This record gives sequence, structure tokens and C-alpha cells, in this order.
Amino acid sequence: MKRVAMIETNMSGTGFQAFSLARGLGIELVFVTRDLGLYEAIPGVPELFRRHVSEIVVCETNDEDSVVKALEEYRRDHPLDGIVTFSEYLVGVAAAACRRLGLPGPDPAAVRTARNKDQMRAACSAAGVAVPRFVIVDDLADAVDAAGSLGYPCVVKPADESGSTDVAICFDAADAQRRAAAIKANTVNFRGQARNPFLLFEEYLTGPEVSVETVTFAGRSTVVGVTDKLLSALPYFVEMGHAFPSALPGPLVEACARVAVQALDAVGLDLGVAHVEVRMSEAGAHLIEVNPRAAGDRIPDLVELATGVSLVSQTLRMCLGQSPDLTASRARAAAIRFGGAPPGRVRRIEGAGIARGLADVAAVGLEVSPGALARPLTGSHDRVAYVIASGDTTYQACRTAETALAHIMVDTGPAQDGNHAG
Repeated sequence: MKRVAMIETNMSGTGFQAFSLARGLGIELVFVTRDLGLYEAIPGVPELFRRHVSEIVVCETNDEDSVVKALEEYRRDHPLDGIVTFSEYLVGVAAAACRRLGLPGPDPAAVRTARNKDQMRAACSAAGVAVPRFVIVDDLADAVDAAGSLGYPCVVKPADESGSTDVAICFDAADAQRRAAAIKANTVNFRGQARNPFLLFEEYLTGPEVSVETVTFAGRSTVVGVTDKLLSALPYFVEMGHAFPSALPGPLVEACARVAVQALDAVGLDLGVAHVEVRMSEAGAHLIEVNPRAAGDRIPDLVELATGVSLVSQTLRMCLGQSPDLTASRARAAAIRFGGAPPGRVRRIEGAGIARGLADVAAVGLEVSPGALARPLTGSHDRVAYVIASGDTTYQACRTAETALAHIMVDTGPAQDGNHAG
């Protein structure tokens, strides 16, 4: 058995899937965390740890030196063959630890560049990759001028967040000032890390958005496929659904794939699964983000349902230095649709069983339970339910997911007493 240290994990499925997949790949997992209680509070996760994790190492995972020291101490008495993370916020720490401990991993400088949108945009623009017009802002006093130089509407976002957090459109100077101030006021992210102090204002592109799922090994990037993205109504950009493979015309799909590979080359990513977001405009495909890790939002599930290729398994293989296997075993389609709920206290949830019983529904998930607070839909953490479905075509998979989701009722009432329906 090979032994791999997993540094934290995300909460959207891929990391928890890796727990059960690792054993089949001949991998014994050691879990490295700063707060085990964060995971133990999730239903079903303590059992996953008991069954699939051989040992827990506790250290300050937000600090590269702390992780390296803890793993150096661990491997004095145990072999350690690889390091992996499925957390957006820890990819930089994991890459640096791999390099310092002499284990397979991506170039840490490339990962840092990709994770920080200000650096990523500058690198891609310099390399000639098509990107929206953008301005990087450090001082809040410059926000209105930066937005005005692009013209309204424009988009503002933090430089290093995830899950559409604090990404919003600005229709005027008041929006730009207010939203920039809100971003600057939040100085730490979900993992307690200090946020990159820069803001990114960018040109608003009105065309459809996709993500390009890629695998890079030995410096060569392969496009596994392109995923259609369904976004919420403005002012936010909450992802309410995905479908794989893209139903866009072939030339547009190919253009998006080209931009993604160009972006990976520009930031220097040489190893790993990546999730590259691209948006169309009248001028063609433009790069939005480079995420040096497998997609969230259960997109790897869609890829596997459609092609048979597990991006989670390939991530585990490559952390050991093994070449990925991207051989497709089927040619189908899959989609996920997310639902929100009227803000308030959740009184009851009905219809999930009906949704699960529909043909071609692969999974139904509930993100809230009775008594929880449903929040306004401003980011991915505010969604309350999802459905994954497969089909012979992308259209069929989307329709099945949407039909199933419509059966799920999340009934809410006033947050203070919950006595009235939402």
C-alpha cells in the first residue's frame, strides 16, 4: 500500500469521494487537519474517517512550515509516498510541501499564480491569452475610478476566494464603492486564512459561461471536456447548475478549450487536474479563472457519469507520480441543478423521495434541514438542494435534473419564530 497525506478537504464531495476511492488504488490515507471538529459535525463523515483514514495528523494547515514539520516528523517512522488536497484554499500549501519534501506535485509558483486572480490575470494577459479588460485595486479609494475606467456594468471580485463568494456586478459608482468596501471589510476566508488584499474589477461579458476540465501531466495538458454553466440572476453569479458535455456548437467548445490550455501554459501549471472558467463575448472566448484543482459542485461526478473517467482517481494517481488514465468507457451526458429557498427558518422539506425515484436521477442532496436558516442567494453556500441526473444527451440530462429538482419543496418562515410559511 502507498501512503498519502491528505491536507484538509473540501465540503462539496470530491474529497470525501477520495476517501473511499483511495483504498481501491492501493492508497492508505493520512488526514492532516487543523480542526477535526469541522468534519466530525457533518453527518456520515465520522464513519468515513473511521473506515478510510489510517491516522490523523493535527497541525496548523494554513502554515506551510507547520505542515512540512508535521509531515517530516510523521515520516521518520512511516513511509510517505505522496501529498494531496481537495481544498481550494490549501492547494498552495500542498504544492509547497510536496516540493520541500521531494514528493510529486505541481510547481508551487504556478499554483500561487493561479490561486491569486490578480497574478493570474497579469500572467495570462502578458502571454496573450484573451481575458476581459481588468484593473487590479489595492486601495479602496481607487475603486470607483477603476470601475469607471472599465465602464458600467462591470464585475468586482476578491483576488483569492472560492465558490462565487463576494463576486458581484456593479451598475454604477455607488455599487462599485459599496461592494468593494464589503470585500475589503472581510479580511479572512472560510479557512481562517488572511485574504489577498487586492480586488479585481473586470469588464462584464454578456455571453454564456463554461468551465474546461483538464488534466496536466509532465507539462502536457489534456482537455477532458467542457461543462456548461447555469448562473443565477444578477447582481450575483451563483452557480445554479452544470451540464457535461457542453451543448454549445463545436467551434465554440473548441475555442473555450484552446483558451483554457493557453491559460494553463501561461501560469506554468505542470501537474494536476484543473478547472478553468471561460466566458463568451462577441469577440470570442475569454478566460475568467484558473483553478488548479478538480472542480467543485459535483462536476467530477458529471464527468464520470458521462465518460467513466474519475477526476478524483486521477488526482490521487498523479500525487504518486503515476500517469493518469483518461480512457473514456462511455459517451453519455450528465447534469446537476441546484435550488434556493425563500430566506427564513426552514420549517419542513418535502419531495426529495419523489425526486430520487425518477428515472436517470443519480443523486439528490439536501444542504439544509428543518430548523436551519435559509439565506438570500448570494453565494454557493446559500443553495439548499441539488439533483444530479444522466441521459443520452445533455438536453435530456438537464431536463431530468430540472424536473426532479422541481419536486423538492423547502418551506421557510420568518427567521425569528418560523410560524409563517415563506
